[in-house]
Amino acid sequence: MSPTPSEEKPFTGTYFNVDSHTTSSFVPRSHHQLQIQEGLRCENGDRQHRLLVIYGLGGAGKSQLALNYLQEHATRYTARFWIEATSRDTIERDFKQIYRLLYPARQEPTDVQLAILAIKSWLEGTSGRRLVIFDGADKIEDPKGEDFVDLKRYLPRVPGTHVIVTTRISTASYQSALKPVKVQEMSDNEAMDLFCKASHVKDGETGAKEILHELGNFALAISLAAAQVLNDREMTADLQRYLRKYRRNRKVLLDWCPRHLVDQYDASVLAAWETSFKAVQGVSIPASRVLTSLSFLDPSNIFLDLFRTAAAQADVDREDSTLLPCWRSIIGDEEPMDMDRLKELLEILSAYSFIDPSPEAESYSMHKLVHSWGFERLSAEHQRGYSCSTLDALANAVRSCPPTPHSKHQLVSHVAANFQAHLGVFTAVKSKDSVLDDIQAFDWLLQQTGNWSRLILVREYTYQVYQSLHGSEHPDTIAAMANLANTLADQGKRDEAASMQRQVLEKRQHILGDEHPDTILAMNNFAITLGDQGKRDEAASMQRQVLEKRQHILGDKHPDTILAMNNLAVILGDQGKRDEAASMQRQVLEKRQHILGDEHPDTISTMANLANTLHYQGKRDEAASMRRQVLEKRQHILGDEHPDTILAMNNFAVTLGDQGKRDEAASMERQVLEKRQHILGDEHPDTISAMNNLAVTLGDQGKRDEAASMQRQVLEKSQHILGDEHPDTISAMAGLAVTLHYQGKRDEAASMQRQVLEKSQHILGDEHPDTILAMNNLAVTLGDQGKRDEAASMQRQVLEKSQHILGDEHPDTISAIDNLAITLGDQGKRDEAASMQRQVLEKRQHILGDEHPDTILAMNNLAVTLGDQGKRDEAASMQRQVLEKRQHILGEEHPDTISTMENLANTLHYQGKRDEAASMRRQVLEKRQHILGDEHPDTILAMNNFAITLGDQGKRDEAASMQRQVLEKRQHILGDEHPDTISAMNNFAITLGDQGKRDEAASMERQVLEKRQHILGDEHPDTISAMNNLAVTLGDQGKRDEAASMQRQVLEKSQHILGDEHSDTILAMNNLAVTLGDQGKRDKAASMQRQVLEKRQHILGEEHPDTISAMANLANTLGDQGKRDEAASMERQVLEKRQHILGDEHPDTISAMAGLAVTLHYQGKRDEAASMQRQVLEKRQHILGDEHPDTISAIDNLAIMLGRQKKDSKVHGFSPRMLFSAIRKKGK
Repeated sequence: MSPTPSEEKPFTGTYFNVDSHTTSSFVPRSHHQLQIQEGLRCENGDRQHRLLVIYGLGGAGKSQLALNYLQEHATRYTARFWIEATSRDTIERDFKQIYRLLYPARQEPTDVQLAILAIKSWLEGTSGRRLVIFDGADKIEDPKGEDFVDLKRYLPRVPGTHVIVTTRISTASYQSALKPVKVQEMSDNEAMDLFCKASHVKDGETGAKEILHELGNFALAISLAAAQVLNDREMTADLQRYLRKYRRNRKVLLDWCPRHLVDQYDASVLAAWETSFKAVQGVSIPASRVLTSLSFLDPSNIFLDLFRTAAAQADVDREDSTLLPCWRSIIGDEEPMDMDRLKELLEILSAYSFIDPSPEAESYSMHKLVHSWGFERLSAEHQRGYSCSTLDALANAVRSCPPTPHSKHQLVSHVAANFQAHLGVFTAVKSKDSVLDDIQAFDWLLQQTGNWSRLILVREYTYQVYQSLHGSEHPDTIAAMANLANTLADQGKRDEAASMQRQVLEKRQHILGDEHPDTILAMNNFAITLGDQGKRDEAASMQRQVLEKRQHILGDKHPDTILAMNNLAVILGDQGKRDEAASMQRQVLEKRQHILGDEHPDTISTMANLANTLHYQGKRDEAASMRRQVLEKRQHILGDEHPDTILAMNNFAVTLGDQGKRDEAASMERQVLEKRQHILGDEHPDTISAMNNLAVTLGDQGKRDEAASMQRQVLEKSQHILGDEHPDTISAMAGLAVTLHYQGKRDEAASMQRQVLEKSQHILGDEHPDTILAMNNLAVTLGDQGKRDEAASMQRQVLEKSQHILGDEHPDTISAIDNLAITLGDQGKRDEAASMQRQVLEKRQHILGDEHPDTILAMNNLAVTLGDQGKRDEAASMQRQVLEKRQHILGEEHPDTISTMENLANTLHYQGKRDEAASMRRQVLEKRQHILGDEHPDTILAMNNFAITLGDQGKRDEAASMQRQVLEKRQHILGDEHPDTISAMNNFAITLGDQGKRDEAASMERQVLEKRQHILGDEHPDTISAMNNLAVTLGDQGKRDEAASMQRQVLEKSQHILGDEHSDTILAMNNLAVTLGDQGKRDKAASMQRQVLEKRQHILGEEHPDTISAMANLANTLGDQGKRDEAASMERQVLEKRQHILGDEHPDTISAMAGLAVTLHYQGKRDEAASMQRQVLEKRQHILGDEHPDTISAIDNLAIMLGRQKKDSKVHGFSPRMLFSAIRKKGK
């Protein structure tokens, strides 16, 4: 107590009858502190009376907040009084002591009311502001109670006085016009600060967050936990020990109150709430029963429809207030029990801060610790009683639930909470049969909402109860086992499901016989799971048995027989036997149309299945037409929001995407996603699947960042809902990895694909088709990382596994051959690649037919390899066929048609038909701009390729301008470090070099090299290519020593990584030889060029364009060595070969003619030389135009030969003769 002032001197201190300090571990709670300050804020001279109520659960920290305010703002008040308001006795005690403090010379009045009036008079008569705090005013709710405190009797409502009331009773706020301060759980940061201060553990210590989560960030509970940790060295060292102890003995730990450690509070958490509970019982016994019942439901969303009958829920005007009968029996009120009465009881609980109303007042919530306390305060007998009664009530709520998805989803969390509580006591439940009836309602709800993990728990429990009641061989027990197995399969636990389904089948065979319908059904379910395990042959064999048995027993027209035929057709399709599958599905469709009618849901489902098979057969137009019919029928019969209608919309959207109508597909997939979110909820597996499909389409639209973001959400949701090891989760990870790959994040993609492969191997096994697919995808990424040997090795494994498991003619096996062939081509093994791609083409022609999209793709891939082999006429002929087929089948504007046009343009370019190539590339660019938009990656690629053609046409300024745009677009869309952005920088640098801006080109090529070294590593093929390009430019700058040194590195790296015979290694040798010649080391250059020629003759053949280029380069060096006769002989061979292979007007043929003319001139055969040079000039003028750099070079060379140079000409020698002297590699 503060010192007593003299009678003459006014009191200016602080009165306390308790410890006047906040706890040593007090943590500021800024939000609440600001609310208190705002409520009591006043300007200078303002003497208005203010009353602020701080309310919340016992132990929430109300008193500490009031005490903190008093300490921090003491100087604002001339006098401060803290009154313990827990009872009338404590209040009157404090008033008497304050009276003595204010009037020390007077005699204490016998009537406390006189003391109260005297204190109020003192407050009114003194100057300045005063603060009065009534702490713990919790007995102010029930006027009939013996210990009721009439707080209004004591509150001083006089000017200049600020009053704070702390209470557990929310209705106390009605006594004030100020907005009350509601004290709830602490924020995460506040809770962590409090725990660390009180326990002396470090912030972020492992286990601390889990403890706070368990305690719901509740202030007093955290203080108690911290005190226990502080006094237990083992707990301090390992916080998990506290968690384990808490979970075992929660009631004991929360009931502990070390007064010497927890300052300013004389009760445990449970004791504080038990006091409030008894107060509730004093007001209303039914209200206390409601509170106990709520401890068996989900505390976060106690909505009122939970208690209403179906009719009452359907009543929009809420005039029907009937409660479900089971709730009436639980609450047991003597008064008529309806919704209005229930609301009154809930308001009592709200008044004591046990529950919090939502702003809409149609639902309530409860703190998780209060929820746990409400359960654990009960005896075992009462726990069992309330468990069964609330389970029955909740089951009736499920049965009364309106059919809307939102209504169903609202019930799920309550079902989960109730079932979890029930599991703790079910072994002692006597009436298990009635319990099982209620559990079946839970089972139905969880199925409807896609909550497979919770459904497994329910079905495991059901199975155990049936087993204990009836034994393991009772039909109901076996049916429960079958249901559990099906759910395990849905969750991706296929091995466990298959084992259980095998048991079900054996039991039914033994008990019911082989031909009983339930036995055949067990065989069907087991077969489906075998198929999901990748054991397709075994599955198909079993499905054939199911079909034969049903045909024999039920007849051909029975719905179950037709269903068996449908199921067999599905597995045949998975086996790659798509023609047989389609034939069988057509039979199923005809039978269902005849028996059930065109509009029966099963008939429409058959149509959908057939459309899927047609899609995989490549009959996409027929598939699209059928899927459209399915959608229209379901919209008409089932309505727009039926799950099957939405599935039809999803499938039709997939078809639109395959048709190249990506914008329309994305729009429809957004509708599917929105409908599923609205109807099924954000976390339903089908909603997540819709999000995944939309993400894939966004990726195809080139919106890869948005796609990746959405796929990350899909992965996180799948991990949260289905678990890390569910096949759909692994599939989501695989999809994200593919998008990361296209984003250029190849290391991250490869890392994720390794995880996918490892998980698939662990969960599905090495030989499951999905595992093999994961291996294939990883191999593709390894190839793009430049790890081509590792990629090829892995793809060989993929091929061998596919051949062994699926057979040589399965579509996936043929795809494996194709993928391996592409990697072999990247390794420079073009003959082997071409041979393999011919096999792919022949197999697809035989199995799928000439017009199947996969057959046409095989033809396209073979054509590309033929072009790489130098068989450009054959390649161009095949690409024209591909183009015609795709135009006919897919249409002019399909992305695959436009890609074919792009490939053909590339081949025309290498054939020297540059005008035709340029025209076609312009068309490709215009089509992509129109269809895909200016910023789609494929549009930018088309712009890049067109720019290269412009450069080859000699339009270098226009080419440079366009390449600058390509670079800027890729920087903006893909980022500076994406491989395609760096490739654009590389191409732009080459054009700058061709423009003669060599310094700028070299600077940019250094950036390309540095970026590739940083991102891809020193040994990636693209990094080595960048080094090669920079070396060529350095040579053009005259820095020949630096160029030669760099080219030696390029050669050594290529030999080490790619091997001596790889085309890039031989190219590196050629470029080094050119530089050596420029350095004057002509003998070394000639020797190296002979090696280049011999290697190309051996690997590529005599007539390959690269072989002929090697011969031309060697001839050039021989001329520089003065061996002009040998050079001329070789150049004649080059000219003849090019005339024969490429034609007279190919740019390379004309270059060969130009080179031979120069050599003839030096041989003294000047007339022949000049004649040939005239032909060169005429051809270039005709083909390239007068202003092409090569045409101007031909004019210069002819002028020298004729001796008619202008006097001021700076040309003292012939212009460069060989187009292929030193070669830079352009990127995509």
